[in-house]
Amino acid sequence: MIKALRRVAPGNAAGFSLMEVVIAIAVMAVLAGAVGPLVFRQLQRAKEEATRQELETIRDAVEEYHSDTGTLPAQLASLVSDDGQGGWAGPYLGSDWSDPVYQVTVDAFEKAYSYVLNPTVLPAGSADLIIASSGINRSLDLPNGSTWNLSNIGDVDDIVVHISATRLNREKRRDTVTELEALAAAARNYYRDNDAFPGNLSALAGTYIDTGYRNDAFGDEWTSTYESSIAGSGENAVLSIWSRGPDRQDDDGADDDLLLQVNASAINSGNSNDDDDDDDEEEEEEEEQSETEREVDTLQAALDANPQVRVGSSISGSVLRHLGLSDNYRKDEWNTTYRVTRDRQVYSCGPDRNRRTTNDNIPNGVGG
Repeated sequence: MIKALRRVAPGNAAGFSLMEVVIAIAVMAVLAGAVGPLVFRQLQRAKEEATRQELETIRDAVEEYHSDTGTLPAQLASLVSDDGQGGWAGPYLGSDWSDPVYQVTVDAFEKAYSYVLNPTVLPAGSADLIIASSGINRSLDLPNGSTWNLSNIGDVDDIVVHISATRLNREKRRDTVTELEALAAAARNYYRDNDAFPGNLSALAGTYIDTGYRNDAFGDEWTSTYESSIAGSGENAVLSIWSRGPDRQDDDGADDDLLLQVNASAINSGNSNDDDDDDDEEEEEEEEQSETEREVDTLQAALDANPQVRVGSSISGSVLRHLGLSDNYRKDEWNTTYRVTRDRQVYSCGPDRNRRTTNDNIPNGVGG
């Protein structure tokens, strides 16, 4: 009987008994039963992390789209193909993707993102756009009916980014005020040379102000042309310069328009220290540029030391976390997100905040 049990199975060249083969198969089955679910969970977690990173990249692209057009995209596809919106300067994602529309609209679980403009949210007014993946369970859990309770994000497996146009417009207002002040300074210099304000802001081009890329010195952060008017004459003249604001409607400086006025009497009465002020501003700008250069160097060194970290066209919060850097490294001294070229070179868009005017980018000449 013992010999029978030890009989070599036909075709078993290794000399294993049938019982040994059965035992081996049983052991492998047990191991497969234990390891299989673990491998599956790891794969799901990897997909979850990939989706988080992709949503961070998409959020950066949406903010860049908003910066160029003054509005949020109607759909995700607008980030990779021209949707006809004024100011569109993309693609903002996937210029080297084989199927950019598919890749920007589908998560790592092969399920389409939910893209909701002007959602009903709690807390009220906290988001104007929601982009969500249903996550591992492939079912959206955050919305209750048509209401998205953003306070519950940590309690569900949905992966969500939300964007507030109010926050973006707040940044645009700050940048627009800075540009208005630059135009006002140029107008004061024009008045000193000509004893009159310019009839049109374009008269300031070149001699009094750098026109920027495609004359964007004369366009606000919502891609509308600055308006101007002159009241009075001589020493009583008042130059008004205003932006149409977020709604892009000309309200003659009222409503949501941003207005700045320059009085001729103030110019004549003794802004004799303007040259000294200009020198101080130049010194301050040099300090800001040096700080930006240091941050660019730090970001570049971190990226070079971590080639496995995936990075899109700009430095996102998720990239900073993977590099072990704080969120302070996300934006430069002009409150513009640091960008990255295809060969992973970090750069700042410079004082004009335009990536295409590379002459003032940091490092100089990088970008486009």
